[in-house]
Amino acid sequence: MNRETKQCQNCKNSFTIEPEDFKFYEKISVPPPTWCPECRMVRRMNFRNERTLYRRKCDLCDKDIIAMYDNKQTDPIYCYSCWFSDKWDPIDFGKAHDFKVAFLDQIRQLARLVPKLALEGYQNTSSDYSNFTWLSKEVYLSPSTLSSENVAYSRVVYHSRDILDSYIAHYSERCFWVVNGEKNSSSKFLLNSHECLDSSFLFDCIDCQNCFMSSNLRHQKYVFRNRKFSPEEYKRLLKDVDLGSHLIQEKLFKEFIALIESSLHKFALIKKSANVIGNVVTNSKNAFFCFDADKVENVRYFTQGLEVKDSMDLFGAGGPAEILYEGVNVGYQDSKIFFSANTYIGCLEAYYNKQCSNSQYLFGCVGLRNKQYCILNKQYTKEEYESLVPKIIKHMNDMPYIDKKGRVYKYG
Repeated sequence: MNRETKQCQNCKNSFTIEPEDFKFYEKISVPPPTWCPECRMVRRMNFRNERTLYRRKCDLCDKDIIAMYDNKQTDPIYCYSCWFSDKWDPIDFGKAHDFKVAFLDQIRQLARLVPKLALEGYQNTSSDYSNFTWLSKEVYLSPSTLSSENVAYSRVVYHSRDILDSYIAHYSERCFWVVNGEKNSSSKFLLNSHECLDSSFLFDCIDCQNCFMSSNLRHQKYVFRNRKFSPEEYKRLLKDVDLGSHLIQEKLFKEFIALIESSLHKFALIKKSANVIGNVVTNSKNAFFCFDADKVENVRYFTQGLEVKDSMDLFGAGGPAEILYEGVNVGYQDSKIFFSANTYIGCLEAYYNKQCSNSQYLFGCVGLRNKQYCILNKQYTKEEYESLVPKIIKHMNDMPYIDKKGRVYKYG
């Protein structure tokens, strides 16, 4: 199919649907989008509250908890222990589909009844003040942390430990103020630098050791303000810099900013990748309009995630996963997850779902675990499910949800 230009029904600007996009839509049997890529991205981000947290009570055990919902929220909010317990069953909230009501309205009504998880996370220890944190320990106010330990005031930290005040720090340890760094150790104030050791105030440096206030270095040791020295001379020069003084550090940071401004800048931060359009992309190929992505393949319109292939329109997706579309915080051993949020861990063919896990063949469900063939949290047989889903899709097209601004939401 040829390239096609449409008007976004949200911002009213024109946007282009590429032939590769049409191939994907045809593959998963969905219509092309009516919103432009930018508006779709903003819409997804509105479903992921990473930073604003509140103190409140768990509505089941009544304990004090930290949640991403404030006390004005009338929907039931459960702590992690209660939400994953056997004290309640999401299937009890199931209801039959009503062909007289728009399907998205029915999902919204269901979502108001089913208890919500206070913070999005999975198998964490001592990380009660961090949202969207997975398989981690001792994490504080550091959303989007994965398989890490001792992390504070950071974001997007994967497979690291002892990290403070950093953003996009992967496979690193004992680091402070790292922005877009990988495999760094015992270093601080690193920007777009990787595989550095015992260094500080580096911009665009790779595989450097014992370097200070330098930029655009490759495979260097004992460099002080972009000049090479012997190990003895370097240690003497560094000893004269009082890195423990806050006033000195402020002056050094101003010098660092000036250094960054005067240094060479790469057109985009793309590493070990092929056929990529975007920024901060590593170990990837065939990625279009992708940002903060690692190990992705055949992915388009993707922000923040790793190990995903053959997917489009995602924010905060982690794998291994494939064939995901219009999702927020989806992935991890998943396949064919569409129009869903916070649905992960062993899910297959799930449509319009929220906070579901280890489940397959779901349509419009909330909070289900270890279930199959459910619609609006109501259990069906395989035959009943396969017969009813096409009728619901037709109903979504015949009676679409229309919001207050007149935007029309049909299936897909």
